[in-house]
Amino acid sequence: MINRRTVTAPPGPRGHFLFGSLPELSQDWLGTIGQALHTYGPIVRFRMPWPLGALVIVTDPRAIEQIFVQDVACFRKSKFQRMVAPVLGEGLVLAEGAQWRRQRRLVQPAFHRDRIAEYGKDIVCAAEAMVAAWSEQEVRDVYADAAQFSLHVAATTMFGAQLGERAAQVCDALAEAVAAFNTYFNARVPLPLWVPTPAARRMRHASHKLQAVVSEFIGARRRSGEDQGDLLGMLLQARDEAGMPLTDLQLRDEAVTLFVAGAETTAVALAWTLYLLARHPEVAAQARAEIAAVAGGSVRSEHVRSLRYTSNIIRESMRLYPPAWITGREAIRDCTIGSFAIPTGTQVLACPYWMHRDPRYFPDPERFSPERWTDELSERLPRFAYFPFAGGQRMCIGHQFAMMELVIAVGTV
Repeated sequence: MINRRTVTAPPGPRGHFLFGSLPELSQDWLGTIGQALHTYGPIVRFRMPWPLGALVIVTDPRAIEQIFVQDVACFRKSKFQRMVAPVLGEGLVLAEGAQWRRQRRLVQPAFHRDRIAEYGKDIVCAAEAMVAAWSEQEVRDVYADAAQFSLHVAATTMFGAQLGERAAQVCDALAEAVAAFNTYFNARVPLPLWVPTPAARRMRHASHKLQAVVSEFIGARRRSGEDQGDLLGMLLQARDEAGMPLTDLQLRDEAVTLFVAGAETTAVALAWTLYLLARHPEVAAQARAEIAAVAGGSVRSEHVRSLRYTSNIIRESMRLYPPAWITGREAIRDCTIGSFAIPTGTQVLACPYWMHRDPRYFPDPERFSPERWTDELSERLPRFAYFPFAGGQRMCIGHQFAMMELVIAVGTV
């Protein structure tokens, strides 16, 4: 229990007596949060209407480490994330406790460094196909191209040669699901899926369509018994300590989770990186020089570790525009964060967007400067001053895959 005599609630705006701060947040989440952090400090509490309860935003590295590492038993996935459980299922993103630990151990081998390198050829093919479709003096929607690229990579690395002529069908189903998720979560106030809004109906329809496609591939692979060297093959081979494999339902949920989470975040990161390179031609010129010296005519997975400046461009892009701009937990018991009381049921959200713009850790934080990513900076930064892939035991399982994908894509462009 919290001792109310020694700890108090975090500071924050009073808000409306009935609606709390929801009207201001729904108009401009990022701007309202940023202003509150400037006014009240790195841990801010917003009053919210029922059933959301209190909302606490955190941009202090030690407090974020407390949430993700030290006091993980006090938290579960946030209410906002759990809203999509009916369509995402119990994949790694939403599973909790012993179930999550078992699934993490089963899925982890699919993202071993040696295995990731084998996926490089599919990423190279997708990146070269993206660039080959461009013409001089042509205006392109870069996000649309980045999304198509990441969807193709997700489908080919998951299903490999089995994809074949059905590539377009899988990519279309995945694109529809990602678009539906974006529409749902970009609403000013996402409502529970049982509320029959057009966005909720669209998301249910799109996710069921994607689930059906994935289930068909799983069934066909089980019948053939072949290992085609792809992610699905690795997941089918996985066994826990008792020798038990993933069920078809668990396989489907993991595949859909990896699809939706991986494809969208990579597309966002790539689009912002290309935007920043277009705005800073001097940075693009340095990247071209490095790529020519290291990779010559074509970037391959074996070049990625040597492309340090190109990797730093991506790190700096994700500092300014993290693909997941906020990530949350819900307190499942009374606890404290720093010196503040956090009652059970509070939604506690760490905000990479504003954390990455803290001038204490990133001087001149609005400036795009890949040069800032020196070994000295990496050693000096607190553990959670920079966390584009979240952190702790639930750090994104595909972060190394994502970095390789982004370096190959940027290098090819």
